[in-house]
Amino acid sequence: MSPTMFTFQSPLRLFLAMAFLLLGAVVVLGGSFAGSAGAVETSGSSVVTLGTGKAGQKLINQGVRFKAQSPATRKKLSSGRTRITATAGDAQVTGTAKVTLRGGITLKRGKRQFKLRGLVIKSKTKQTTVKGKLGGKLTTVAKVDGKSAVDPVAGTVEISKGKFSLAGKAIKKAKNKLKLKQAPKGTIGKMDLGVQAAFEDPYLAECGLEADTKTAGTLPAATPLPELNGAVSSAGNPITWGVKLSLRGYIAGIGKIVGLDGAVVNRLPFPGPPPTGFTFPDDAEYAANGSGSADDQAVLNGSGSILFCNAPHGFRIVLSNPTVVIDGDNSRLIADVDTNTTDLGTGISDWIPAQRIDFANLDTSSIVPETDVPGKQTWTGVPTSLTAAGAESLRLCEGNPGPCTYIDGAEFDPITVTVKTTG
Repeated sequence: MSPTMFTFQSPLRLFLAMAFLLLGAVVVLGGSFAGSAGAVETSGSSVVTLGTGKAGQKLINQGVRFKAQSPATRKKLSSGRTRITATAGDAQVTGTAKVTLRGGITLKRGKRQFKLRGLVIKSKTKQTTVKGKLGGKLTTVAKVDGKSAVDPVAGTVEISKGKFSLAGKAIKKAKNKLKLKQAPKGTIGKMDLGVQAAFEDPYLAECGLEADTKTAGTLPAATPLPELNGAVSSAGNPITWGVKLSLRGYIAGIGKIVGLDGAVVNRLPFPGPPPTGFTFPDDAEYAANGSGSADDQAVLNGSGSILFCNAPHGFRIVLSNPTVVIDGDNSRLIADVDTNTTDLGTGISDWIPAQRIDFANLDTSSIVPETDVPGKQTWTGVPTSLTAAGAESLRLCEGNPGPCTYIDGAEFDPITVTVKTTG
């Protein structure tokens, strides 16, 4: 799926790998990776077929006809039934989908009219309501019975043949406006809905890499944190880690590295080497268990994000909110990993939103904590290695025609952390 990172073991290999990727971009895309189609815009529509069901047939029998309010469109069907199509003007899809429609629906009987306008669909898996303006106020005017498919990651909502009926004050108002003998209770139509909400890469401004598609992550969630008995809580013990030197050097050579939300990129004065590492502010907890330091536990919850931006090669990686766990054989580093990578064959960039995973293992077996500073304990130079989930989350080996070092067990930079041992 992605322009991948090769095994950079020398400046010559780095140059050849970069040249290969750039050549591939020219051959496959006829230009650079930046030629992506761009962020997805809101698309799709609502289609309501009116005049179905017992209540819908009764409306037709009483001389009611169905019209579309522009820009919605109408198509006449047989036996007085009508299909009204309204495109989506805006959509937000989280646990609940909210879709604003363009245009509206009019029920007409002779010269009398009952209008449904300013329509907003709110849909959960088993419940869909339609709000509209009645008397200048936004209120529930209809409901749709039937299951809807709401996908917050893909940003889509779909309804197929949902039973459409008036609801609330709209029932009485329609009866009075149209001078109907019977209130229009029950199903008056059916609704089909298919909408894709707009989205864009959340780091577009910083990295300049657009997203054409959005895909749900499938990695296992991070292991729960240990419960620390009698823990000492503290702040002001920042996490400093370099992630991986070759990654920093590669990105700094052709892209850029950015710190957000309090995370800092540690740099030496120009013309110094690539960034020496990154610092994340944190809150920490420490627990001394037993008489020896080998049983000590600590949890450092870092915050902020480090962006590895490589738009020329069509990918970016964001590591956020690292948590360092010191817990014997279960010591590890947890992080949110958010990626956008471009497929060399199609030129389509795919965004996978942040997944919180066990990113790296920490080997504390040979580390003796330092207590030189009163009230503090430091684990210096703890070896780290990439987990299987961490390797997959980076997406640096996808489609790699040659060896790739970003695999399960790969050595990453050692990490040093300090916690306060007294309140």
